[in-house]
Amino acid sequence: MHPVRERFIRGKLMPHYLECLSNYTKINVKESDLLSPSISDGILKRLHQLRTQEQYHEITPVDSFELQRILESVFNQGEELIIWIKDADICGMLKIPDFRSINTSFDLCVDNNGILSIFDAGLKREVTIDYSPDDDYGQTREGWIAYVTVYSE
Repeated sequence: MHPVRERFIRGKLMPHYLECLSNYTKINVKESDLLSPSISDGILKRLHQLRTQEQYHEITPVDSFELQRILESVFNQGEELIIWIKDADICGMLKIPDFRSINTSFDLCVDNNGILSIFDAGLKREVTIDYSPDDDYGQTREGWIAYVTVYSE
């Protein structure tokens, strides 16, 4: 993509992108907090190798307490993590200090993509949360289903 076009698209996406990341974390995320798109792209390419590993399991459904328990069981306290959401290839991924920076009671309606991936800086473990409304209940917290997939080496 042409650099001028890329900057234009990034500028258009950035306000909502930062709102989504701030919603998923306990951090008021600013553009300066993000990794560059080129670094994020390199991480994503390396992460693909982890996702092809055989060692993964899915857990469904989950609530905010179960999600917190999963994060505590997969990641270590004080371990730097990286967050991926849609448009990270254009806007950049976010590094956070550890799993305690994740807001497990995030507003389900802010990010209509509904996919959040959290992985360690060494790209050895990943938790992917894929959530969507359950048509039987509508869009209340009780009416959402979250599928969690954990990848590890």
